[in-house]
Amino acid sequence: MSEFLGIIPYRNRKLLKVILAEIIALAGNRLASCARGVMSHVMLETNQHSPGLLSVAGRLARTGVGAIQTRIELFAVEWQEERARLMGTVFWAATFILLGVLAVLLFTATIIFLFPQDARVYVAAGFAVLYLLGAIGAWVGLRRILDHQPFAESIDQAKKDRAWLESLS
Repeated sequence: MSEFLGIIPYRNRKLLKVILAEIIALAGNRLASCARGVMSHVMLETNQHSPGLLSVAGRLARTGVGAIQTRIELFAVEWQEERARLMGTVFWAATFILLGVLAVLLFTATIIFLFPQDARVYVAAGFAVLYLLGAIGAWVGLRRILDHQPFAESIDQAKKDRAWLESLS
């Protein structure tokens, strides 16, 4: 398994480990369920009693706690990924704004000074309209980036768990 994890980027390894732990837990629960079915069949044939309510409640509590622990681990991994993504976005946005403003100011000043003095006002107005259109385009792009829903996997898992619990009733 370590050879398999070597080809996966580090930030996805933790999430993969959590998912694999969940799969193993589910497989273990399925295996335990099958074993209980076989044991109950054997008990009926040998006239023995089934396990007490207390032991069933204990197993149910352990399974519930295990599921909650897995969800918390998934949330923690997603929190780290979201924090890293946010920091990267802030860094690149600040860099873009700083360098972009400097370049635009120097370029605009150069172009305006190339025109005769009586036409400079009209050239400056043209640049203002051009920059306004650029700002609107940048706003649309920023909104597209910010539409990403954080913790999507945790929310989906919580919805699946809720649906499963509701199906039991």
